[in-house]
Amino acid sequence: MTEQQFKLEIPAQIKEVAEKTIDQAERGFSAFIEAANKSVSMIPNPTTDMSLKALSHTEQNMKAAFDHAKKLVQAKDLQEAMRLQAEFLKTQYDAATEQLKELGNSMQGGKSAKAGEQAAEDLRDATAKEEAKTESKTGHDLAKGADRFEERSKSSDGKSAVEKQKG
Repeated sequence: MTEQQFKLEIPAQIKEVAEKTIDQAERGFSAFIEAANKSVSMIPNPTTDMSLKALSHTEQNMKAAFDHAKKLVQAKDLQEAMRLQAEFLKTQYDAATEQLKELGNSMQGGKSAKAGEQAAEDLRDATAKEEAKTESKTGHDLAKGADRFEERSKSSDGKSAVEKQKG
């Protein structure tokens, strides 16, 4: 008994539209990843390396997905499409396993907790410096706690949202 092959009769125009759509999505994603990498690198902190690794893994996975989509569009029959899909899933499973091992090794030894604590401390320090600059420019101390919230919630007319709601 011979194996029957099912032809994938995808019209050329549909293939062309699919290929253009994949290329367009790939370009858009590349621009996004580039901007995300720049953004993460602009504000260095202890979690920058972990963020850059996560972005790198995302970029690798999406590149593989785009390449897979391009191959699928060119599949000649259902068996080839199924073979491509099985290969892609195995490759992605192996890649995800390696990526998780890499991220896990990066986080061992409490490094991520220490990195988070350091990031919070750096943020507190930066906030304190900005508050000091603002206080110096305005000539008065900024309000603290609930008073600070009330002060910051006032609009240009000097009224808070609560005052405006009351009438």
